[in-house]
Order: sequence, then structure tokens, then C-alpha cells
Amino acid sequence: MNSIIFKATNINIKWNDKTAISDATFNFSADKQPLAVPVMGESGNGKSSLLYILSALKKPESGSFKWKFPDGKVLTFDGKKIDYSHKELKKNLYINYFGYSSQNSALLPFFTVAENLKFPLQINCSKINSDQRLNSICEHLLGKSEIEILYKYPHKLSEGQRQRISLMQSIINDPYVLFADEPTGNLDPYNSEKAMNIIKKWLNGSLYEAESKCRMLFWVTHNPSELLYFKEYNDNLIFVEKKKCSQIEIEDLKGKWKASIL
Repeated sequence: MNSIIFKATNINIKWNDKTAISDATFNFSADKQPLAVPVMGESGNGKSSLLYILSALKKPESGSFKWKFPDGKVLTFDGKKIDYSHKELKKNLYINYFGYSSQNSALLPFFTVAENLKFPLQINCSKINSDQRLNSICEHLLGKSEIEILYKYPHKLSEGQRQRISLMQSIINDPYVLFADEPTGNLDPYNSEKAMNIIKKWLNGSLYEAESKCRMLFWVTHNPSELLYFKEYNDNLIFVEKKKCSQIEIEDLKGKWKASIL
């Protein structure tokens, strides 16, 4: 079955012993058409916490969810623990299945940027293929004047550079699902556009001229204009407000959107 299916029922999330999200229920699937799901709402309402749960980096307080991947493997949470249908899924979850781009990249401090990026590729690619993939993604996200970034150590990077490297890390292995927490949050308009375009190229399979496969994107944003990049890939979003999550149509966003987050 060449599709990605995600279902969540009555998810409750606590963060630092405080309720962040209550009774969240979703149903998303992607098959021949990629799926892009924006996560929107006011600051401090639990959007980043929700992304942690969706990506299985943290277990919810209660509720259940299920991921089904095109290769038949299944990840489930039954209210108590996360189960994996295959050992390979557990071992390679954040290599082949999920990519996660945070606002603060997790780079190994004693490796250069290039070494950090090549490390996960060595699991899936030959040296030649890993070099080709690294060159391809750098060509799209780094200009010629910035190629020297690859030979720097993480502490030498600016916040914006670190955020772009985090994005590169998250999609360099071409996962089925990308979770991106405000991928343009620390970027200027020029680099924001480059970042959104590279995510779109990953989503539609043109970034690496990859084989046709399902892909799904969940990204946190405060910028409604970012929805235009993916308008052909979804008409729904997740809206977080007052500890509640709603799966709503993008057309209904205007009725919920408040001036405080524009």
C-alpha cells in the first residue's frame, strides 16, 4: 500500500506538569499526492509540543495515535507505550521515516557542518551518492558565497545559518515525513523563500530527482503567506487555540486568525 496514514484520537499533552493540548483528534493521509499540513495559532499555545508528539519524540499524557508507512511498517501509541511493528522501524525511525527540523539544530560540536550532514547519509548511501546528495541540497539552500559554511564548526555559525543546516539535516535522507518547527523563524525574507522552496522541492520529489514516493509535511508557522507554497498539496490545517487543536479547512482560517499573530 503506497500511502502514509496518520490517525490520532483524544491526544492530551502535558509539558512541565501543565496541560498544553487537550483532546486532539486528527486524520491525515497521503498517497499519490504529497500532503502539507500547517500548524498555526498564537504563540505559547502548544504547537511545538504537538510536533514533538506527532513525531514520537515524546509520548502524550493519554490518547492514542497510529502511523502507517508505505512499506507496511506501523508505529502505534496505545495510551501507555509506543510500539513498532518491526525492529528496523525503531532503529531507523529518524533516518528513513521521520525528519525533524527544530529552531535550534543539534549539530555535533567537534564535526564540521559537512561531516555532520554526511553522517546520517553513510547509513543509506554510498560515498558517491552521499556526496551527490549533499551537493544537491547545498546548491539549493546555500549560495556559492556560503559554501565555506560546510567547512566551519557549529559554534562559528549564525542563528540563521544553524537553522538552515537543521533543515538540511532533516531532509538529507529523504524521509517519508518532515516535521519543521518554524523553519523560517530566524531567517531574513530572502533565505526564508529559499527554505520554503527547498521544502517544496523535497515534498514533490524534485530535490534529489528521487523516485516517486509518498511524502508528508507538518510545519509550524505564524506566517499565512507560507501556505501559498503548498496550496496544491492540502486544504486543511491544524489550528491550536486555548489548549485545543482543530483540524480545519484553510478557507476557515480567516474566522479564527487574530491580529496578535499576524
